Amino acid sequence: MTTTTPKAKAAASGPSLYELTSQGLHLQVEIQELAAGLSSDDPDEQSAAVAAIELALADADQNQEQRDRKASAYAYVIGQLRAQAEWRRSEAKRIAELAARSDREADRLQDTLIGALLKLAPEATKFDLPAHQIRSTLVRDSLVLDPEITTEDVDPEFRRVVTKTEISKAAIKEALQEGREVDGAFLRTYRSWRLA
Repeated sequence: MTTTTPKAKAAASGPSLYELTSQGLHLQVEIQELAAGLSSDDPDEQSAAVAAIELALADADQNQEQRDRKASAYAYVIGQLRAQAEWRRSEAKRIAELAARSDREADRLQDTLIGALLKLAPEATKFDLPAHQIRSTLVRDSLVLDPEITTEDVDPEFRRVVTKTEISKAAIKEALQEGREVDGAFLRTYRSWRLA
């Protein structure tokens, strides 16, 4: 009579969940390192990362299912990186808003402090405090405009015209489609990919 040990049964049925998880995490870290290599400033490091990714997917020892699982792991990391980028954008916006709020609070507090000090000493042009100094500079003829004023509200002599010249991609594309040559431009056909 032959007895099968639990270890032998596990080996016969394939890798355990623990082993699969470990392999998946190892592959994820490897892919993240390759992604960092693709973003490197060193062209050799970029080329090495591209070659490693192509080699990993073209490995002759793997079947289509293994190749698809590996490609899916790359897609998973791409999704993670995009989500991380979106989170960082929202955090940057939130932090920028907090910084602007802190600036406004500091400006208001400074104006209030100086106003209170000037009530006590209206002729003062500086204040020497124990840990700080507050100095002033006389600014002459500083223009103040009503915040509600618009360009149309002032005489033409007080307006200036700002002209911005940009490349018209639509006009260049139309010219190229008509068969004309435009230096520094050409039309190309390619397939646009997106990860879903």
